[in-house]
Amino acid sequence: MPLPSGTLLGPYEILAQAGAGGMGEVYKARDTRLDRIVAIKLLPPRFASREDLRLRFEREARIISSLNHPHICTLFDVGVQDGANYLVMEYLEGETLDARLKRGPLSVEEALPLAIEIAEALAEAHRRNLIHRDLKPANVMLTRSGVKLLDFGLAKGLTPASSLAPDDATLTLALSAEGAFMGTLQYMPPEQLEGKDVDTRSDIFAFGCVMYEMLTGRRAFEGETQASVVGSIMTAEPAGIASLQLAIPKALERLIRQCIRKKPDERLQSAHDIGLQLEWLRQPVEEKAAPARRSRKKWYWAAAAGGAVGLVAAIVLYPRPRPEAIPAKVEFDRAGATEISSVLVSPGGDSVAWRETNGIAQTMRLRSLDTGTTRVIAEGQGNVQAWSPDGRSLLYDSNGKLKRLDLAGGGVQDVCEPCGRWFRAAWLPDGTILLGGNDGPLRRVSASGGIPVPFGHLDAERGERRQRDPIPLPDGRRLLYASRGRNPESSGIYIASLDGSTKPRRVYPTEGPFQYIHPNRLLIRHGDGLAVVGVDLDGVGKAPGEPLVIAPSVTSFSASLDGRVIALVPGSAGEDLVLMDRSGQKLADISPAGAGMASHPEFSPDGKRILFVRAQAVPSADEWVYDIVRRATARLTFSGRAGPGTWSGNGGRLFYYSGQGPDKRGGIYELSSDGAGAETLLAAVDAHHMHTSPDGRFLVYERTTTPGGGDLWMLPLTGDRKPEPLLAGRAYEHPRISPGSRLIAYSAAETGRSEVYLQTFPPGGGKWQVSTNGGTEPKWRADGKEILFSAEASIMSAAISLRGTAVEIGEVKELFRALRPRGGRASDHFSSSPDGQFFVLSTIKKQDEPITLLLNWKLPAAR
Repeated sequence: MPLPSGTLLGPYEILAQAGAGGMGEVYKARDTRLDRIVAIKLLPPRFASREDLRLRFEREARIISSLNHPHICTLFDVGVQDGANYLVMEYLEGETLDARLKRGPLSVEEALPLAIEIAEALAEAHRRNLIHRDLKPANVMLTRSGVKLLDFGLAKGLTPASSLAPDDATLTLALSAEGAFMGTLQYMPPEQLEGKDVDTRSDIFAFGCVMYEMLTGRRAFEGETQASVVGSIMTAEPAGIASLQLAIPKALERLIRQCIRKKPDERLQSAHDIGLQLEWLRQPVEEKAAPARRSRKKWYWAAAAGGAVGLVAAIVLYPRPRPEAIPAKVEFDRAGATEISSVLVSPGGDSVAWRETNGIAQTMRLRSLDTGTTRVIAEGQGNVQAWSPDGRSLLYDSNGKLKRLDLAGGGVQDVCEPCGRWFRAAWLPDGTILLGGNDGPLRRVSASGGIPVPFGHLDAERGERRQRDPIPLPDGRRLLYASRGRNPESSGIYIASLDGSTKPRRVYPTEGPFQYIHPNRLLIRHGDGLAVVGVDLDGVGKAPGEPLVIAPSVTSFSASLDGRVIALVPGSAGEDLVLMDRSGQKLADISPAGAGMASHPEFSPDGKRILFVRAQAVPSADEWVYDIVRRATARLTFSGRAGPGTWSGNGGRLFYYSGQGPDKRGGIYELSSDGAGAETLLAAVDAHHMHTSPDGRFLVYERTTTPGGGDLWMLPLTGDRKPEPLLAGRAYEHPRISPGSRLIAYSAAETGRSEVYLQTFPPGGGKWQVSTNGGTEPKWRADGKEILFSAEASIMSAAISLRGTAVEIGEVKELFRALRPRGGRASDHFSSSPDGQFFVLSTIKKQDEPITLLLNWKLPAAR
């Protein structure tokens, strides 16, 4: 029975009923003490019968009343009268988002501001360890001053739902009692439906559902019955948003997909970061082709007035704006390129270089931001590595060689060959080039050419294993680099003096890719996104600031020293696993949902399972297994520091490298292939591209021990298990022992490029070259009569026959072409089934997002 006008609830005078629902009645009332209009929600009297619920209700109400945020409906008071609990809240005029959506979906321009405000409200509550638990359009009020989030964190009474009508589909037990649902069915994440603990990521799932509904006008998960809705949430994926609402950026659809992933760990993790990403998407996009001779000032303001138009078929078409120009985001079409990587902005921000892949062809290009011209600077495999300090030359790698390109005259000079494997180079003002490798310390070589030698040494005290990604600082005395120690606590980004006079000091705890921006800031990967963070480079004891996300998912990024020009390639970095037959026909995608990187696949000896590495964040990676028969994926390790692995001869055990095993030591580990039991450390050594002999007696692997590259080692799996050297000095890779253990196949750059070779096993007898036009990653067929390997973008085959001690090699034939992943020859990107009839390949995730420049963005100062 509704309360009549004039009824007093404490000091509150009822004016009129404002609404009603299954959870109680809402009244417009007047606060007689403060003479203000409030809203009163009257909750069912049965709350008073449960002391624990009543006390928890009051406790939560007190906490929520402390929230002071412009987009959260303020709770003023709580009370009880005649056995009825009531809430006193801010009175709002407007309509709910649910009511608005009954008139149809919102445009992107309408939805983004609302979504940003919802995300900001969630972030504020999450900072105070509060979870909404019932985020839905009916709990979002649209007012003149913006969004107001209602019923934040408050429990509601149980309402049995005989149908799924919008007004009565709430299934929840008062005050989130143990084991009960809390929230509205269509917006509940899987973990909530399963009765598991919920956290802030449950709100993120609901937020994604609300965003989906805002843009499409339909719920993400629907069904005619409660059971069918639950089934949809647990197993189905919503229809593609672009197919329902054409004018939606791909980045926005990807963000929503990341919110509504089934597993909490695979979702975006922070409402704060989501809000920043949405704000980034909301920024104006300026796209207008520039006449080659137009002045900078006239061009810039013309572009600013032009607004967001279509895409153009080129990259970086714009002269650089004046420093006083307003911030802008510029997008460029990739013009048919299947991959854009190694984006590198010049120190002064006047040019951008990048690597472009079209099908199987690779090209390195350079764009001048002053003249708007683009030109090819090199062709073939390789990555743009570093600019000279004066911006007149570029370093790039090609087939294991480091090359120097004079941009004015076009002359090319070899800097070193072989250089070993490295990850980013740095060019110092004195003409020294620093290289960071997969193992060992930084190395140096003269820009005029030479042999790389160690630069400094590893820190034995913290078990340092490698130094990479060197970046010199503007003072000419110090540099930054990424370091991996024996565990995450000793890994990260370090600062050191170039003359070695001071001990290196960690300035940031993440080891992944980074870029320095003056002063005292870093661009880093933060999840899939790009963030800026302040760091203490002066040693005054300041902790790093909180990362501020400035762009959602990116695959490559770079910036000028002052941060006024930031180039990035949007998209999800990583690789997908694809199953193919011998003709190259695609049979299935087998990557698990949400995998940022699924790579280094390996068929089991019986051909029924595939071992692979899955990385969801930098630098986290673990071992996973895909069961081909059951079509099921299982995670086997949980350290987050696992590398590529291999099967034992009978498939019962796994061997893999881990940077941090259970005993906090890096090395080769052993684990049951079903994940049962504990991980066992076999040898505390660095190991790559390992393989077990088919008879299970030996594990062979590559170990980078010299500046020239990798040596091959052997670990006996019986006896004392002491590592023994096999081959050294030729940059050996990818060792594979033949069935019968008579031969070992491997790749080596003996002729200046990688080729596949055979030797007797153990080495010391005959030697045979298999490939003649390049080759790597050899694999044996189970009967030993065929070698399979990769060359450029092709999978190749050669028949092998044994005649006593002689080896006969048949004609090398191409089986099919497949796009290689980024990472070049150092990456295991394919595996063949024991009979050689099926292949699993890690291929680059499809990329079709435009390249983006952020011009004159005001990045936060270091904190």
